[in-house]
Amino acid sequence: MNSYSWFIELLLQKGWSFRPLIEKQGDDLSSASNRALNLIKATAQSFQAFIQSFQELSSSGEDSWFLSYSDYLESNDAGFSWNEYEKLSIQAAEEDGDDEEKAFLTEFWNSYLPFAYSLRNGYAYLAIGIFGANKGKIIYGREPMFEEFSVEAESFEELLDSFALTLTSQKESIRLLDFI
Repeated sequence: MNSYSWFIELLLQKGWSFRPLIEKQGDDLSSASNRALNLIKATAQSFQAFIQSFQELSSSGEDSWFLSYSDYLESNDAGFSWNEYEKLSIQAAEEDGDDEEKAFLTEFWNSYLPFAYSLRNGYAYLAIGIFGANKGKIIYGREPMFEEFSVEAESFEELLDSFALTLTSQKESIRLLDFI
């Protein structure tokens, strides 16, 4: 598999579904996908390698999943898009006519790239910091205010270690339980 096979194997032991990436996607993108690609390119190579290592990685109930590289490239009108929570927040700001909030939301979501979603206990996500003081850090956010977050890990590798400890019940992260 790849350098993340140990992590994927742990998820499989917990009933997760894994579908390997058959072929790497090209960079022929829509404007929305171009934005995603630019955000991806701003992340560490290790993170990029992870999202390019599978086509699908989801819990048995399909209520939590990691986004794959191809998820960022496709427009998904039928289900969750890679920036679903951003779109929900901006829609609410537009309905309220709050241009200042909309500007804040745009800046926030240009600073974080969501890569894992959970619907298990309400809407929750994990994202990687793209710029500024939180660059490379992993944040956890949830509804109703997606932009109110806590730092879950200092790096993507630290997050995987925390996931592993939670999966094996050695040290549980209450926030990561939303994804397991």
